Amino acid sequence: MPTGISGYFSTVVQKRLTYALDGSESRNTINMGRGPQEILSEAVRQDGTLVITSRYRVDAPQRARTEAIEVRQVLSLDASGSLVVTTTLGGLGGGPPSTSTTTYKKNP
Repeated sequence: MPTGISGYFSTVVQKRLTYALDGSESRNTINMGRGPQEILSEAVRQDGTLVITSRYRVDAPQRARTEAIEVRQVLSLDASGSLVVTTTLGGLGGGPPSTSTTTYKKNP
């Protein structure tokens, strides 16, 4: 059984992120606008899905403080074999969380 997974942060950035799959903390660093940002993540298999929960801090100059952000990604395969990624971004500044779902279909 694999003990880790790695993937790209985005198709534009081409930054490889690596996660341990045993729930232990993984650390990755990416550039996010103002320079390098460390992201702390845990990845676990749960009910046929892979759940990656990541946390990082961002400056909130309008509130003169730093805020902790949490992003939860749930990766699964649907009946057709397409990869479904549901991403929930924790509410910024006390606002409600936002969720988006993206489906990746395999080329024939």
